[in-house]
Amino acid sequence: MKKPLKVILIVLILFAITNIYTAYSLGILRHLTDSISISFHKLVTFGTIGNVEKIAARLNDKNPDVRKAAVKALSRLRDPQALEFLIAELRDEDPGVREAAAEGLFCKTNPDAVLPLVLALKDESPRVRGMAARTLAGMKDPRALKPLIEALSEESKDVRYWVIHAIEYMGITNPQVVELLMGALKAENHYIRQGAAEVLAELKAPGTSSAPLVVALRDENSSVRTAAARALQHVKDPSTVPPLVEAMRDKDPEVRAAATSALIGREDPRVFEPMLEALKDTNPLMRRWAAQALVSMKDKRAVEALITALKDKDKDVRVYATMALEDIKDPRAVEALVATLKDEDFGVRIRAALALGVMEDTRAVEPLIGALTDSNPTVRDKAAWALTRITGKDFGSNAGRWKGWWVKYRKDTGMENR
Repeated sequence: MKKPLKVILIVLILFAITNIYTAYSLGILRHLTDSISISFHKLVTFGTIGNVEKIAARLNDKNPDVRKAAVKALSRLRDPQALEFLIAELRDEDPGVREAAAEGLFCKTNPDAVLPLVLALKDESPRVRGMAARTLAGMKDPRALKPLIEALSEESKDVRYWVIHAIEYMGITNPQVVELLMGALKAENHYIRQGAAEVLAELKAPGTSSAPLVVALRDENSSVRTAAARALQHVKDPSTVPPLVEAMRDKDPEVRAAATSALIGREDPRVFEPMLEALKDTNPLMRRWAAQALVSMKDKRAVEALITALKDKDKDVRVYATMALEDIKDPRAVEALVATLKDEDFGVRIRAALALGVMEDTRAVEPLIGALTDSNPTVRDKAAWALTRITGKDFGSNAGRWKGWWVKYRKDTGMENR
């Protein structure tokens, strides 16, 4: 082959490689499908990165996949003109192109994109609506706040997720969000009321008044009542205790559980009796929260109920009951805690060993020595810790040495004759 021909061939190969690389850089090769393979020769003519006009020319292509690829290519450019094309593509006839345009505007700060994205919240495609909400969250433009709250009426769970996330994200730096959400609790649409309460719960912000949330506890929709109870968890106003106690008797198990959880940590005597009653609820989650609430109360009146809870079917209830008895330190609980050293769940056995150590009752020594042979290493470690705390001796996890010492101690003190 003559030298000029070799040179021409090398140039053609390099030109082809350059075009393929350019197409890949634009994200086109990664989005090609069999249906648009015939369009590839057109796509590689987009030109180098930064050539907005050449890329935008493909936005008029009849094939929606080609237009979508062009939108994705434009979204990678920082040229202001590219943003204008992306905004325009929010009105494309194809939902996939509109979604790509909404996604392409994510993290862009162009204020001209806000109102078109707000309109996209009402797009016929749920994927477009969800992406519009997600993109608006990143912009944090106050003009989008009220439309997003209205969009809480969305029935699609996936879209609602992004709408709630967007409002929550904007609420981090915008105190106006809380007051608007409080007003939304009175909306006719129950999805708006529920979403408003859910965002308030995430923001942990009760606003200037918790009254709207208290009213929402009596909402006709159980999802709204549940969300309101979760939001009230962050409101420490004593006036919220009676309505939450009332909600603990709600016919819906999720509402009851949320109300019980909201009262955890309240140092209010009005909470004690309802928590004791909640330990008998058919909903395991409610029993779990009730037992956890009783941990911080340290009220000896709860001992008998907590001893009964040590046999609950739910292991978390048993764990919290053990923790509560540990804090109360009532000797009536020792035998029940000793029995709990043989619980089927190692987490419960660990808590039982810790509780017995804290209570420092010698009745637990022999059972704790037995726990030194437990199949779980953490149970063995905690049993050894408990034995040292009770007796003042330290033989580690050596069950033989503990047994030998205990036999001798009982003989020397006359305990074996009792």
